[in-house]
Amino acid sequence: MKNSKKTIILGLAICLGVLCELGCGKSKASKTQNNSSVAKTEVDKSFEIAGGVDKINQEAKAIFDRFGAKEDKILLESDLKDFPAICSLYNHDIRQVHVELFGETSNFAPQISIAIVRHRSLKVIHIFPPDFDVSKATNFANVSEWLKDSTCIQVAPNILVVSLQ
Repeated sequence: MKNSKKTIILGLAICLGVLCELGCGKSKASKTQNNSSVAKTEVDKSFEIAGGVDKINQEAKAIFDRFGAKEDKILLESDLKDFPAICSLYNHDIRQVHVELFGETSNFAPQISIAIVRHRSLKVIHIFPPDFDVSKATNFANVSEWLKDSTCIQVAPNILVVSLQ
């Protein structure tokens, strides 16, 4: 009698463990999907608050016109004072922000790169010139790699957001 109770309890424990594992596997998969849709929603909201993609592109064009697209340059807060839409993309509970203008090099497309560090995550907003279409940029290694990344969100033909955690 004691052995049969142990067998039943052991059997129930195994079944419960299997069911729990199956349930956890499903929740992990749906959690990953939920995280990517939440990330897309957050990115869309950030761009909406900033005035929309058109406003970001206006300011990006002005930055490229002012500073050029030939050389790399770290953009300081004083450099960005005339560009409130771009600044609003990262003026949220920030730990560290790094904004850089990358010029034309053999491997990189010209871009404004905004690296945002929060806790243990890194989000990088890549704003290319408004007439640049990232999906057609096969000659730039960095763009091709980002487009393959599952954490990459394409906001507009010339704007990517890549998250690393």
